[in-house]
Amino acid sequence: MGALAITGASGNRGIVQRVGAEPEWLEVEVTTTAPNQTYTWNVFSGTNVSSTTDWGDGTGITTQADTGTRTKTYAAAGVYTVRIRASFGTGGGFNLSPSADRTRLTGILSPIPAFTGLTNLAFFAWNCAGVTSLPDNLLRYAVSVTNLAYFLNGTSITSLPADLLRYVVNATDLSFFLRSCTGLTSLPDDLLRYVVNVTNLSSF
Repeated sequence: MGALAITGASGNRGIVQRVGAEPEWLEVEVTTTAPNQTYTWNVFSGTNVSSTTDWGDGTGITTQADTGTRTKTYAAAGVYTVRIRASFGTGGGFNLSPSADRTRLTGILSPIPAFTGLTNLAFFAWNCAGVTSLPDNLLRYAVSVTNLAYFLNGTSITSLPADLLRYVVNATDLSFFLRSCTGLTSLPDDLLRYVVNVTNLSSF
């Protein structure tokens, strides 16, 4: 997180810490309840893929340069902060929910970074029932994303950040975006105000 130098009218200089700087990593929480349990995330589209995963257990960082799943087997039960970074040439897409071990995703801890070439977040947290809340500015930096189908479908969230869709102005597909989120009892005012390019709101 950087700092900003400010010079006042009197010529005095001060340093103001930047707040909410764009993250470089997506951070999520994974919970295992017994040894040798797995967690998997998936790159399902994109050219020139590069991905890095810090699995949060101190065993090091793994890299992968193709589409497909990334899986970790944890030696011990515990709560792990997993950090994900990716870039793409074009058409990049990834999600956190490609397999049955999606139930071990218990938190999304940071906004989604502006990964180069990222356009598709379909099924991002699909059926991740362990997710009960969302960070503010979850989609603040995902401004190039067009596909958000099934994005939070089946999670256990009970509320939405007021500006959840404020910045994804290029989104065209929001089908099944909140379907089966039975814990939601209300939606923010103007939730869809800025997504003027959407063409698919089927079962939103």
